[in-house]
Amino acid sequence: MRAYPTNSPEAAARIVCLAMLADGDLTRPEIDVLEAVDLGQRLKLAPPDFYRVLEHLLDDLSVGQPGTDLDAITIDDLTIARLMSDVDDPALRRSVIELCRDVIESDAWISDGEALLLNAAVSHWGLQRAMFERRAA
Repeated sequence: MRAYPTNSPEAAARIVCLAMLADGDLTRPEIDVLEAVDLGQRLKLAPPDFYRVLEHLLDDLSVGQPGTDLDAITIDDLTIARLMSDVDDPALRRSVIELCRDVIESDAWISDGEALLLNAAVSHWGLQRAMFERRAA
């Protein structure tokens, strides 16, 4: 797994990318929601750079598994925890959680993988309360 500096836009984007892949399918609603929420402003990362992070994550997750489709890609709890530790800024964590939630809710269905990833992020970062806070309209 490639390394990104702590609290870098790439480290934050990688977690959002995990949310996009957590159900084993990369869908148009997930992409649409990220285009609608001004990703560049929220993560300080231009869309082409975000998609580069996504491509790198796919490459990293499929190392040793050539030709693997998204359904077959799994990520263990230790790796998730390590990726979550790459973001320790409280404001950035909240932005990432909100973006992950936007992506996960984009298709009106939450898979087991998505629920597990979101729960891991919330637990790792101690943001249980933030999950129930009302979002600004």
